[in-house]
Amino acid sequence: MPRKRMVHPGFFESRALADIDVAAMVTYEGLWVFGDDRGRIEDDPEFIRFKVWPRRRSVTTDDVRDHIQALVDGHQLCRYSVGGDDFLHTIAWDEHQKISHATPSKLPPCPHHHPLEFKVWWKDDDTATARWRDAEKAGQQKKSAQEGIGNGAGTSPENLASNSGSTHSQCSSVQVSSDQAQFPSASEAHGEVREFVRPSQRRQA
Repeated sequence: MPRKRMVHPGFFESRALADIDVAAMVTYEGLWVFGDDRGRIEDDPEFIRFKVWPRRRSVTTDDVRDHIQALVDGHQLCRYSVGGDDFLHTIAWDEHQKISHATPSKLPPCPHHHPLEFKVWWKDDDTATARWRDAEKAGQQKKSAQEGIGNGAGTSPENLASNSGSTHSQCSSVQVSSDQAQFPSASEAHGEVREFVRPSQRRQA
């Protein structure tokens, strides 16, 4: 049975997207289509331009880079780094997409928005994401040694998330119930705690 993926009707009524350039909205819609079944994609503007704008030569890689930044600034996308590489995920993915027979993601989860998934991933041994896991653990061990924390102290998912400075705590994911949102140590360590309010809740406010 093919997976069913649709743009939610609320996409066109979104107040959060009202201030986003129309071209950036098209790029955003493309990420819903070309991201994986967890709403993740590598942060590669050239690749994203090739996928979303294959026949529009007037849209450049720099344009797409600007689209992505506007969407990150507008809290529609989260940019995060794991194992030395950058990724994007659609923050509202779990609120609007329910995919049957979803394919497991081959990209690392966001340690801030998907902390429970990240804890599982951190201890997993799947080969698809091993290079990022190994690189992240090695980087954390090196950082811990340099800071004199001691072996292994900086490699837990909690400490990893608190040290991932490129990942901003923009909101919490709906995935794996509301427990996903209960991960204060990561954001509080940066003083970046923000309350997540779903679009439906904003309309009621």
